Amino acid sequence: MRNAVQLVLQALPERGAAGEAERVFCCEEIEPYLIDVPRADVDALASRLARAGARETPHGMPAGYLEELAEFWACGFDWRKAEARLNDHPHYLTRVEGQALHFVHVRSGDRGALPLLLVHDRPGTFVQYLDVLDALSRDFDVVVPSVPGSGLSVPLSGPWWTTAKIAKAFDELMCRLGYRRYHVEGAGTGALIAMELDRRAAEHVLGAHFDWMPPAPPPGDSPAELLAWFAARSARWAGRLPTEADEREQLLTGVSLHALTARPSARPAFN
Repeated sequence: MRNAVQLVLQALPERGAAGEAERVFCCEEIEPYLIDVPRADVDALASRLARAGARETPHGMPAGYLEELAEFWACGFDWRKAEARLNDHPHYLTRVEGQALHFVHVRSGDRGALPLLLVHDRPGTFVQYLDVLDALSRDFDVVVPSVPGSGLSVPLSGPWWTTAKIAKAFDELMCRLGYRRYHVEGAGTGALIAMELDRRAAEHVLGAHFDWMPPAPPPGDSPAELLAWFAARSARWAGRLPTEADEREQLLTGVSLHALTARPSARPAFN
């Protein structure tokens, strides 16, 4: 995702090109949020990993690579350390149309910075953007929500959380944060949400950037299948397998967060 920083900065207008961001503060309740996954859930995932066997999957991951990665996930990865690193970022929670909506909000030190909404892939989590937050926040106030039904925006409040409905909720979120005009960037299926925002909330969107990638078949319920899906998706974005230590940590943080928070009914309809 580091290369995405340059792409976003090049694609969006220069700061000030459309005037400073207009701010209209709303009074809806927004609360600070601390990630603290219950010990029972962490233990349950550890038990699933201990029972799971890695094998070559339909996602095309090399069996040897997946076996090594799965073993590290089960025996070497420390969720509590990863959780503490996640909590180094400012997390918040609000509700839109009864739906719990989690987001990360990093304000720039530049008071004239424009707002930037980042929309992650699905399945996936906000974790995919964390390594670019510092660079982007030099020029933007950055907002990274968890897509309803993903990560910490669970469970779904009801059926038919379509792309259009999610886009409407994200536009409402930006209003609540005081951003009447903003930029948006979407990755993978997140690009579909960003496109809906650009189409349905054009009066609010200053600029849009889409990192489109055709959706892969969704992963199954086994840890090995889930791990293979996340690793394959990461490899498609980067053009190679994630093998560096920091890449592996970020990958396993994202797949662990998904595994720890996923609910059977938490499947928004992308249309």
